Amino acid sequence: TNEQLKNEIVERARMEEALRQNEEMLRSQYRGIPVPTFTWKKSGDDFVLVDYNKATEDFTQGLISNFIGRAISELYHDRPDIIQDITVCFAQTSTIRRESPYRMFTTEEVKYIAFTSSYVPPDMVLVHMEDITESKLSRENLMRSEKNLKILSSQLITAKEEERKRIAHELHDSVGQYLSSIKFNLENIISRMEKGSS
Repeated sequence: TNEQLKNEIVERARMEEALRQNEEMLRSQYRGIPVPTFTWKKSGDDFVLVDYNKATEDFTQGLISNFIGRAISELYHDRPDIIQDITVCFAQTSTIRRESPYRMFTTEEVKYIAFTSSYVPPDMVLVHMEDITESKLSRENLMRSEKNLKILSSQLITAKEEERKRIAHELHDSVGQYLSSIKFNLENIISRMEKGSS
């Protein structure tokens, strides 16, 4: 039994080392995710910011470290939509995505962010924050350009139509004048010819 106890201790130490290595590997993977990622842990009726990755440090210019341990109700007091997404994500053990303009609580910059909240058992929600500001602004500029192009195209069609009408009117008036002049001249010529033959 002494040998059995020794084997159990060795096996337990081996399992603890394997677990530690797995935890280090997962931690390294989490830190290396290229998208800013926060981890919120359920705490009573609230969630507390407990972790973030390297991309989050870069995205917030290192300011995120000042917010570890702070409650979501405090950090997002002006964004009930984000709190609701995380709460629903946790309650339904699901994934929720939202695109939204967002004033960062770290740098105060306003950006367009695609938030993806995912439940992580037993009591956490992982939130990815993808900065889609350039993409969103590009889409808005493209939509504005398309709208302006439609307006210009409509104006061009209207201008062409008005030019056609103007030319037709001028042709009608000038041809009418020429025809009237020709008719008057012909009538004069015929009248003189008739007077000359009598």
